[in-house]
Amino acid sequence: MTTTTLTVYHGPTMFHAYEQGTPLVKVGDFTFTGEVKPTDLLERAFAAMNDHPHGPDGAVTDAYYGKRLRSLCVGDVIVIGETAWTCASFGWDAVSIDPADVKQPGERIVHRSLPHIAAETGWTYDKNDPAWA
Repeated sequence: MTTTTLTVYHGPTMFHAYEQGTPLVKVGDFTFTGEVKPTDLLERAFAAMNDHPHGPDGAVTDAYYGKRLRSLCVGDVIVIGETAWTCASFGWDAVSIDPADVKQPGERIVHRSLPHIAAETGWTYDKNDPAWA
């Protein structure tokens, strides 16, 4: 049986597709079974990471939510092999991830993103920082 491992990164915006300069945090690697096109796999990942798994993807849903993660949404990034895809308002767009955008838990970020991402990732931010204005 064919398996494919996806790497999932959460972005802070939830409203806009990833653009270089937007911080991302790796939330995990998740393995799907079956031989499918990348675009179909992205749709399966979206369903599984929004608590609507298809068939055998229930294990992915359990693993994802077992990490106490929020649902996958616009601005998040999934990497399949060497190709990165951002969840867009409609569908998926191929993107290039700037390695400088990948942040570590607890790292201070400056971005006009929603403060909830700090609680999820452990990133810190200063509400009085002009970048939040």
